[in-house]
Amino acid sequence: MSKQDEFLQNVIKTKPLRVQVPDKVAEIDWPEIQAYADKIIVTPIEPPKKSAGGIEYGSETLAAERAMTTVGQVAKVGSLCFTALTKDGLDYAHEKHKFSVGSWVVYKKHAGQQLFVRQKGDGSRLDSRSAPRYLIMTEDDVLAVFPNEAEARKVWAWCR
Repeated sequence: MSKQDEFLQNVIKTKPLRVQVPDKVAEIDWPEIQAYADKIIVTPIEPPKKSAGGIEYGSETLAAERAMTTVGQVAKVGSLCFTALTKDGLDYAHEKHKFSVGSWVVYKKHAGQQLFVRQKGDGSRLDSRSAPRYLIMTEDDVLAVFPNEAEARKVWAWCR
């Protein structure tokens, strides 16, 4: 084994893996944001900041938990949801279990684009750890709709 290979092996063994947390936050008025076309905006369930025993989780653990979350509440629905054909040619116009604003849904694991929004005039810190997190995704990314919040939280706790 060459010296370079030995060095790389030692670096891999000694350096912990780090999860990157985006640190850019948009500062806008929330009512001005509208979901475009067949897009929806979902508020994911936030993981607890402390364990059941009272131990506070680190920022890397919280970031990993946020990445694993697949349950959330629909905050905004685009005007073309359930009216236009999807990119796969599916027609959701006659779907019985349509979601709307306030519905609790399960979505695909890596679905959506993260958006951190802080209300204008809010005096809180301007970083991604304190700003509310939203996901913008298509209606195709939703896998299931829950009848109420309690059922959604049960599934979320079980999937963790």
